[in-house]
Amino acid sequence: MQALSDTAHILSLVFSSDNRSFGASAEAWRAAFPPHKHFRASCSALLLLEDTCALSLAQRLATLYLLANTWPTQLAPRNPFVPHFISLAARSDGHPAERNLALQLLLERGAGGVQQQQQQQRQQQ
Repeated sequence: MQALSDTAHILSLVFSSDNRSFGASAEAWRAAFPPHKHFRASCSALLLLEDTCALSLAQRLATLYLLANTWPTQLAPRNPFVPHFISLAARSDGHPAERNLALQLLLERGAGGVQQQQQQQRQQQ
């Protein structure tokens, strides 16, 4: 019964993302799902992304942002959805806005991860 409630909540958040900024959508996502439910909720959102007809472009972009920002402080390799971002960025038949956002999210996470590693190394020395 809880899984149906979570699914309804995911659908509600994704479908209402047309009327919200990415930041507001991410805040609503974090408020709706405690950390121990992030992975399950994100997997459900990914299934919506896999169906190219299920979401509008704005909803797809917001969902990509949510998947990237569920683990905002993690290095890119630790976000379990990075392979999906890479796949979207490499697709030639996808929408340019979707490819560009996937690339931007990958670059931000990758660059942030390198900077974090460098800072940690300096602190250890």
